Amino acid sequence: MRCHAIDEHVEAIVASLRMHDCRIAGIENGARTAIAIGDIIYLESIDARTFAYTRDAVIQVSMRLACFGLCLYVLLAAMGACFNWFPADNMGAWISFTAIYLVILVLMTIVFNRIYRRGKRELNEGLERYKSQSK
Repeated sequence: MRCHAIDEHVEAIVASLRMHDCRIAGIENGARTAIAIGDIIYLESIDARTFAYTRDAVIQVSMRLACFGLCLYVLLAAMGACFNWFPADNMGAWISFTAIYLVILVLMTIVFNRIYRRGKRELNEGLERYKSQSK
């Protein structure tokens, strides 16, 4: 991790990250594995399964996306403190950051669930039309 100034707040955040070891368990090529949250490039949910894409692998994630949201929050909080996105010692800034993060997480989850459900419904309707025309 690179940081322009390392103080006790940054050291505490780094220690917290190391203590929690934000890793996501999953299955890659039939074998159980764990990947660091920082290695994830993209997440995708298909048919109630979640996949994490890294530079070299696709892992079927065994934990819910909400757990990923928690790990992402820890990572973003560490980056926010390290890169001075807001004053690290200002409790109001942390509360605002957390509230905004949660609102965005909830809204994005709702939007993507609706998009997924609409797409699934359209595909199922198309499949039913195809089946009825094939008979």
